[in-house]
Amino acid sequence: MTMKFKDRTRGGFPTGLYQTDADGPYPNHGWIMEHDGVSRSHDWTADGRWAAGASPSPSPYDLTPLREPSEAAVEAAHNEFWAAPSKAYEDIRRALRAAYEIDGIGGGE
Repeated sequence: MTMKFKDRTRGGFPTGLYQTDADGPYPNHGWIMEHDGVSRSHDWTADGRWAAGASPSPSPYDLTPLREPSEAAVEAAHNEFWAAPSKAYEDIRRALRAAYEIDGIGGGE
């Protein structure tokens, strides 16, 4: 199973992957937009460690794994919503009223 990653590295650099299933020790291939504004090609291990980083310690070029919620967490959120759907509806209505509240003509008279 191929891991999924966020669109920024551990160091906050924007990144994009164009291959995640290559053979060998570095199956992830993509680019990183570095400090100078230039995007450069990079390779990563299956778990997202930067190929050029010789040490096992974290690198700012490491990919950040995208952690998807477990089925149990999704089911719990679903159950919580349906246990009190009117509360969620009222929260949304309250937020919309606040967002669109208009003071009287003349600035709140």
